[in-house]
This record gives sequence, C-alpha cells and structure tokens, in this order.
Amino acid sequence: SVSAYVANLAAFLTQSGTKSYVKSIQEAIEQGIKICAHPALREELEHKWPRANFVWSEDEWNGLLNDFDNDECNVLAWGRQDDVLDTPLMRDFCDRDLVFTDSLLLETAVAFPIKPELAPGMSYWINQ
Repeated sequence: SVSAYVANLAAFLTQSGTKSYVKSIQEAIEQGIKICAHPALREELEHKWPRANFVWSEDEWNGLLNDFDNDECNVLAWGRQDDVLDTPLMRDFCDRDLVFTDSLLLETAVAFPIKPELAPGMSYWINQ
C-alpha cells in the first residue's frame, strides 16, 4: 500500500488593490498577462499551461523579483510553502504590494512505501 501526499509547488503572486489584480492563472492566460517563473519549472508549467505567457528568469529566484521590478512581467509563479517563513522575502513581497492567491499552478504527488497498517497514521501526521 502507498500513502500519497500532494505538495503545492507553485502558487500565484499578484498585486492587490490595483486595477491589474489577477485572481487566477486562468485569468492571467485570458488577459495575456506575463508571468515570471523559475526555469526549473519550465517543462511542468508549459505542459500544464501551454497558453500561458511565461517569462523565464535566468537569475534563479531573485531574478523573478528583478524581472517584476523591471516590468518584464505582471505576476509571479512562486512556491508559498517554503518561503512563507522567510521574513525578508515576505517583506520584499509586501513592499511590492504582492499577495498570494489561492490559484494552484502545479502539484506533485509524493508517495511513501508503507505497510498497510501504518498508512492511516502516516497520512495523519503528514497532514498535520
């Protein structure tokens, strides 16, 4: 038996309180809005969202913010789970009036081989 856990790999960051506030990836695609994303996610994002207008940063994660500041894109594809505890980064997002939306861009199922009698307990603790 295998217990699975789904991880949010890339959330959606957009500016709040502006005319250009975008609530979802679908809305960004419909409006042709440029989305800054990390090149490590290129294959998965292009497969999942072939009509999206992605801008691939060449300077790792900091490059996404630089591209945003240089008006190369209007929104960011960014993972929320790992970075939410990074206070300086969250401050950078706040300084730019960026907010996370509930729009999910990617998810990856992670499986753990486990004995059937242990699977319920493992699932419980993963989701805590």
